[in-house]
Amino acid sequence: MSDQIRIMGVYAHPADVATEAAGTMAIHADRGDELTCIVMSDGLRMHPHLLSSETGGEPVGVDEYLQFRRREVRRAADIIGFKHLEFLGWDQDYFNATDERVLALARMIARYRPDAIVTHYPVGAVLIDSNAFTGVYATRAMRLAGSLIPQIDGVEPHFVKDLFFFLQDQSMDTRSKIDVPGLVADFYVAVTPVIDRVIHAHDQFVSQGYHGQAARKMAEAAYGRYGMFANTSYAEPFMLARSTTYTSLPLPDRLTNRAPVSNQFVSNDLPGDQLLALTIPSATPQDAHHIRG
Repeated sequence: MSDQIRIMGVYAHPADVATEAAGTMAIHADRGDELTCIVMSDGLRMHPHLLSSETGGEPVGVDEYLQFRRREVRRAADIIGFKHLEFLGWDQDYFNATDERVLALARMIARYRPDAIVTHYPVGAVLIDSNAFTGVYATRAMRLAGSLIPQIDGVEPHFVKDLFFFLQDQSMDTRSKIDVPGLVADFYVAVTPVIDRVIHAHDQFVSQGYHGQAARKMAEAAYGRYGMFANTSYAEPFMLARSTTYTSLPLPDRLTNRAPVSNQFVSNDLPGDQLLALTIPSATPQDAHHIRG
């Protein structure tokens, strides 16, 4: 019996593929797990600057910009290691989670049959925050996928074993993003060995200025900060959707096998002596800035 598992990432916008759990997904891709990427919207209203003449240049067409952004996602998905990629294009009426849309996502879950889903934390200002609202979509669709009726829906049901929420974007910059006094991760995934691929995925999103030095700054400031909590150089935070049961105390190998000195924070446990996020070469293609052609 294969130990391969199937994981589905459900993302609100194109760049979330790079900014949310990219390192965790890359680690699972390297293990041979099957990854599916669902991008709910093309984020046209999130970063519409290239569609406006006020930027000083000639505005591009909506379809041109949409395809430009999807190319960014495809490049990032290849770097991370996704096997399947789906664009839903739900830019209009995003906050109208109709039964039809939830059913469409549930059918997609039933099609790819993931063992686990990772998505945005669905709590807080869900009526104004599209990231949080994506978690609502995913949670509803996951539950519906388990109750699909072949005679009615034309597809067999699928029961997802677990649901995880990534917390990278659930920062404290705006009080409306959360509805509790603080947000504490249930666990961290150490992504130090693949931080270069996380940064290279960021490098693809030139439409948002996430490439170049911005990508390296984000890695050091955000992933590095979570790494300090997780006793590694770089880490990603997650929250469990529900309680879990263990047969014994959950003591991973990285805790039981570490040397006594590593009970304290290690400032740099990256491969090599000098490798830091700031030194990772750029992976932005030369034609990444070309919307036409």
